[in-house]
Amino acid sequence: MRVTMMLLLILIFCINISTTIQSNSTSGYSDVIKIPSSQTSSLDRQCNCVPARYIYRRYQDPIKFELSQQADTFIKIPGLMVAAHHTKPMVYQIRYQGTCWIARNLAQSILTILIDNQVLIANQLLPNSNRRYALASQIGGKSADLRGGSYWYSGTAAGASFSWYKTELVLMPAGTHVIEVGVRAENTILHLWGGELTIDMTEYDSAQYSTLTYPTVWN
Repeated sequence: MRVTMMLLLILIFCINISTTIQSNSTSGYSDVIKIPSSQTSSLDRQCNCVPARYIYRRYQDPIKFELSQQADTFIKIPGLMVAAHHTKPMVYQIRYQGTCWIARNLAQSILTILIDNQVLIANQLLPNSNRRYALASQIGGKSADLRGGSYWYSGTAAGASFSWYKTELVLMPAGTHVIEVGVRAENTILHLWGGELTIDMTEYDSAQYSTLTYPTVWN
């Protein structure tokens, strides 16, 4: 009887360990949204179907975020993350809006969209490190970070406050993808308030998005 009880306790202990390991291994993707696939295609000649569309919104949490670190790496704004899994290619319309305050004059800050921990610039996914400057030599090297209205310079005004907007349109293949907002600052302390991230996803239709291509991925 004692042997049976001991074996039972060992079994329960092993199950608990297994459950804990599985939980920890997927903790980064606990909020993955599973996008359902439509049964009909907008390319079907007998179906005047509107491609399925899904909209998700996330809010900065905490509502105030301070950045004082100076680096080539974009720091993720907390709370602004959407993770989604889809079995068909999807077109992402990504929009960020928020309020920023730059503490010093002659300071600059740059905001970007991150997909799968890489920086989205000019339909290219580049490493979130200084390696991207060499890889992005054809689109401006270090100045590539400035593309797409991402840049703000305070000039001679210390304590400048402004509304910050960032939009991107990108075609992503089937799979699991994580969309986030990143920011970096030089020669200043940056304060961000009330950021909002909106992702508008639509099933890819080659007739509707005939010139849209997948981003080039650099590792």
